Amino acid sequence: MQPQQAELAEVRRQIKEIEAEREELENQKTENDMIVEMAALDREMAEENYEVLKTEVVAMKDKIEELEMEVEVLREENSELGKEMSPQEKTSAGWLQMERQNERLREALLKLRDVTMQQEAELRDTLKSLEEENSELQKFKGMLLW
Repeated sequence: MQPQQAELAEVRRQIKEIEAEREELENQKTENDMIVEMAALDREMAEENYEVLKTEVVAMKDKIEELEMEVEVLREENSELGKEMSPQEKTSAGWLQMERQNERLREALLKLRDVTMQQEAELRDTLKSLEEENSELQKFKGMLLW
């Protein structure tokens, strides 16, 4: 009877170990599921952010093109006015005001170009990190299914 009691005690100990291990695995699975869910949400948010930034970049590019055309038109007008005006007329307030406006437009165009280039770089970085996250998420899902 003693060997059977010892064996019974051993079996009970093994059952407790197996139960503890099962519980730990369930906790890990729950935690992993939460991590995957959070990663998926983060990815969705990043993709939405990417789309918003992408449309902003397109809008900025359109605005740059518009400003470049406007600057070109103003340059042509300035060159035509410069040819037709006498030196006294050139020094008038209207001419100086147009020169200042042209300079401000040039500066605005340069700033807009810089902002657009910066946003494009940020978008490329965001896209790269999203691709890396996606790759890690796929590996993680593969490990969970394995």
